This record gives sequence, structure tokens and C-alpha cells, in this order.
Amino acid sequence: MSSDGIDLFVQALSLSLSHICIIFWQWLCSS
Repeated sequence: MSSDGIDLFVQALSLSLSHICIIFWQWLCSS
């Protein structure tokens, strides 16, 4: 099994996680 798909999945997952953290942090600071 090739690891390219897994690497892409992990990259997308960490990217969306950091995006959610930024939105959550901004929402926390604004409220």
C-alpha cells in the first residue's frame, strides 16, 4: 500500500484542525 494517500490525508486533517483552532480562538476572544 502506498503511503502517499495517508500523507495527504494527515496533511489535510492537520490543516483543517489548525483552521478550526484558529476560528475557535477568534470566537473565544470576540465573546
